[in-house]
This record gives sequence, structure tokens and C-alpha cells, in this order.
Amino acid sequence: MYLRGATYGPFKPNAQSQPWPEEARLQDDFRKMAELGFNTVRVYELPTGTVLQAARDHGLRLLVGVPWTQHVDFLSDPAIQAEAIARVQDAARRFGTDPVVAGLLVGNEIEKTLVRWMRPEPVRRFLEKLISAVKTEAPDLPVAYASYPSTEYLVPRNADFVAFNVFLENVDRFAAYLKRLQILADGKPLVISEFGLDSKTHGEAAQARALQWQQETVQRSAVAGNFWFSFTDEWHRGGEEVTAWEFGLVTRDRRPKLASEALAAAPAETPASHPRISVIVCTRNGSATLRNCLVALGTQTYANYEVLVIDDGSTDETSEIAREFPYVKYHHQPPGGLSAARNHGMRLASGEILAYTDDDCIPDEDWLKCLAPAFDEPPGWLRAGPTCRRRPAISPRPVWLPLPEPQPMC
Repeated sequence: MYLRGATYGPFKPNAQSQPWPEEARLQDDFRKMAELGFNTVRVYELPTGTVLQAARDHGLRLLVGVPWTQHVDFLSDPAIQAEAIARVQDAARRFGTDPVVAGLLVGNEIEKTLVRWMRPEPVRRFLEKLISAVKTEAPDLPVAYASYPSTEYLVPRNADFVAFNVFLENVDRFAAYLKRLQILADGKPLVISEFGLDSKTHGEAAQARALQWQQETVQRSAVAGNFWFSFTDEWHRGGEEVTAWEFGLVTRDRRPKLASEALAAAPAETPASHPRISVIVCTRNGSATLRNCLVALGTQTYANYEVLVIDDGSTDETSEIAREFPYVKYHHQPPGGLSAARNHGMRLASGEILAYTDDDCIPDEDWLKCLAPAFDEPPGWLRAGPTCRRRPAISPRPVWLPLPEPQPMC
């Protein structure tokens, strides 16, 4: 599931002394977020039953942050550490099996100078300790820590995904940093857990433009989730209303801004806009694994593709297996080797893009969906990265490598 989200809160306490809006406003906010096309809401306080129900009512999921005292030297205070562990364990027990909860964040942006004071490695080890505490209580609940560029070295090694808050206001710098983050993620799903632009400083038109190019950029970079900061200008922190910034898609009184209107008016994506991809599977006596590969290729979420099986002189049941799948185009050739089979597939392909995979691989269902946007990049970039799995594993995440400058030939 791709997490297309907005952040929500924190808010001043309501009539029940809970850090949430009153129920009617909460329901209306969640309804509006769903209408804008969001499927997930990032929250900074533990959700109450009312919040969970509002998410269910509007088909939304929650990425839940666990608040604890992380703005002081917590490594020197065992009581704070014990409290943090108890809080994440409690959250894991309460939400670990709730289908509304998409994941848990055990912390958010520990300030860089504080990290340097406490030293990065001990801080990372403590974050990993928090994640382990969650996994003990809820082993199936995805969990991570939301870092930011100034502390990009704090990625916990046992996190299920990599989350970063990135506020870069230049599209080229943002695109380049996403490529770096994919390297840091090292194959784990990458989630942009916060991105936004202050309309009070830059104006609503600039905010709307930033929303558009940011969403287009993350799509090309194949992130697993993207959260706009934030849904509303209403923001309460440190016991006070924050009025110096206005990052919301709507104002405090819920008037839609230009960015919100642009989201509502965005046209639906149509299959006709997708370039055709030819998936080419070259095989020789691959009957032991070919069927699982072709089953996975039949579940691709991409709209416009074909599957070709190039049989390089098999003597087993390869041809019979390939013909079980009506969407597969099967071609037999005399034994000529892998290169000859790949070239044969290239000549027979009808797609604009050629995607090769092996007969013992199980491509992720989003493989082609993540692959296609890379070809919108300007020339000079080579796209590579994990495309399949041989056991249940992660979705494919791209790695970007600059092509070397042409060298004179001897």
C-alpha cells in the first residue's frame, strides 16, 4: 500500500482534555482528507477511540507517533528512558493488531545539537531498543523513527522502513536528496514523513506549486509513502497556539487554500498515459520456478504491459507452464544462450520500455509501477535496483547511479 498522507495536529486539548479537536470537527477533517485523495493520516499523539473510529468511518489509516520526552538529555536519565520504553510498549499493545494503524513511529526529529551532545551511536542504539520493545509486543506492526537531514545518520538498523522529514524548497535539490535517501534506505521502503511549504511566508500560489512538483518528484523516486505537512494551519505546541507559520492545506477555520483546491481538481490518472512495458523472461529448463514468476507478473499494479517468455531450448515442462497463462506470449528458440534469448525478446517486444527478470524471481506487485516513472528522468541517469524477491521481502526501491562521462577509445 502506498501511503498518501497528510499530518494532523498536535492540537490544544478539547473539552475532554484530549489533544484532539471536538468530534464533529474531527469527523469533518477526516472526511475532507479522504475527499482530497489521502489514505493515511500521520498523528503525533496516541489516537483515542474517537480518532480510530473517525479513521474507520472514512477509510483512512493512521501512522502513529509515540510522544515521550526527547528534547532533553534522556540518555543521562534512566527514568526518562524507562518511560519511553513503557510508552512504546503500551502503544504496541493497544494498536498492534488494529488494521486502522499502518505503523508506529518511536520518535521524531531529535534535535541535532542534542544528538551530538549525547553522541550519535548511543542515541541510535536507544532508538533501536525502542523498536525492539515494539516488536516484542506487536511483531507484525511496521515501526520506524522519523529522522531529518541534519541527523540522517540516526537510521535505526532494525526499523521496518525509513522515514525522513524533508523540507527542501528547491525541486532539483529535493530530487537529488531523495536519491541519496534511497541509498541510505538500502532497500527498505522509504517514507517522506513530512514535507510542506509555509504559505504565510511564500504565499498560497507558491505552496500549491510546491505541492505539485513534490508529489511528482516522489512518484518518480518510488517512495513508499509521502505525507504533506500539514492538513490545517491549526497547530498547538508547548502549551501555545503556533501562529508564526501556516503550512496547512486549509486555514485554522478550514477554508481551503489553493493547494487544497489543486488537489481536489487533480485529474485521475489514466492507463493511456502509461508507457507500454514489455516484461521479458528468458528461461531454459526453468519449470521448477517459472510458474511462481508468471503468477507474480500477472498481479502487477501497472496498467499497460505485456509478458514474453523466451524459451532457450528447454527440454522440461517450460512450454506447458507458460501456456497456462493467457497473458503470456511464449516463444521457443534453439539453444543459443542468455544473450541470444534477451535479444530475441527485444525484437519481439511491443513496449517502449523493456524490463528483464529471471525465471526464479517473484517480482513485487509494484515493480513496474515503481520502474516506469524513472524514465521521465533526463538522459544521463541509469536506473538499477532490486526488482524481485526469492522469498517474502520488501517492495522494490530504486538506486540511482550517474552514468560515467564518455572516455576516448584507444
